[in-house]
Amino acid sequence: MIYTVIGRENCSFCDKATDLIEASGNGYSYYGIDSDPWTKTLMLKAGYKTVPIIFDAEGTEVGGYTDLKELLDDG
Repeated sequence: MIYTVIGRENCSFCDKATDLIEASGNGYSYYGIDSDPWTKTLMLKAGYKTVPIIFDAEGTEVGGYTDLKELLDDG
């Protein structure tokens, strides 16, 4: 499973999310997108105000760090 993590530099929850994916032991990986001006504009227009925003391989929104942790703990 590959997750997409939209985040920004110096974001502790973004770092925790990517660390959690790597440490899951399930062979999961992630594709990270830093919050450059273009990405930030899209996020704001879509109504997002916080990062990380995490999506699964099918493009379904997982949520943020806490949502990802619950998903991986249940899986």
